[in-house]
Amino acid sequence: MARRHPGVSTWTMHGAGRVGVARTDVADHVEEWDVFLVMAPFVFDEVAFSAGDLVAYVRKENGNDMGIATQFRHLRRLP
Repeated sequence: MARRHPGVSTWTMHGAGRVGVARTDVADHVEEWDVFLVMAPFVFDEVAFSAGDLVAYVRKENGNDMGIATQFRHLRRLP
């Protein structure tokens, strides 16, 4: 099964909270995320964030070297 669907992406840590994603199927791919741990619960725009959740923002990608957040991810641990 793995031979029919080889992994095309890997990730590495680039310092405190910065995750880089490398891809073998996209030439010159650039993707870096800043990841933060929610320490205290809060609500933003009717979305509830709980302590222990992760909040991630794309800070660097092809065409974006300015560090502008272009994507957002809210990750919550499964029960």
